[in-house]
Order: sequence, then structure tokens, then C-alpha cells
Amino acid sequence: YAEKIKEIFKKEWFRISIDDSDDSFSKKIRNGEILKIPYLIIVWEKEQSTDSLSIREYVSKKQYEIWIDEFLNKCKDEVKI
Repeated sequence: YAEKIKEIFKKEWFRISIDDSDDSFSKKIRNGEILKIPYLIIVWEKEQSTDSLSIREYVSKKQYEIWIDEFLNKCKDEVKI
């Protein structure tokens, strides 16, 4: 599922990578914050079954669930600004 998401965003020319390391979930989140990644896309079985994404924003530290198309459009709008 993560690979599918990666391909969707790469087709739209967004930089995206998958952290498939053996690190714990909390360490992966921490590493993303240290690197100041604007959006961490968190994918679990729940997201796969509902075809959605869990997003964690770097700036606001908010975490929310959103549909793939909705988040892609949000990213596109931000690029236009």
C-alpha cells in the first residue's frame, strides 16, 4: 500500500520516500521531525482498508486522517501558493 501511495505522489512530481527500516514507529516519527519533513504520511492496515492516509504535520504537530485524493489536492494547492 505504501508503494501505491508513493507512485501516486511521484506521478505528480512530489518528493516522497518510504522508511522501511527496522526502527520503532516512535523513532521513525522522531527522525521525521528531526529532518523537518513537512508531512509524515503514516500508513497502517486501517488506512489501507479505508483507502486513506494518516498525516502528521511538522509545523502544527497535528495528526489527522484524510482521503488520498484530498491530501494530494491540498499538496498541489500549497505548491501553487
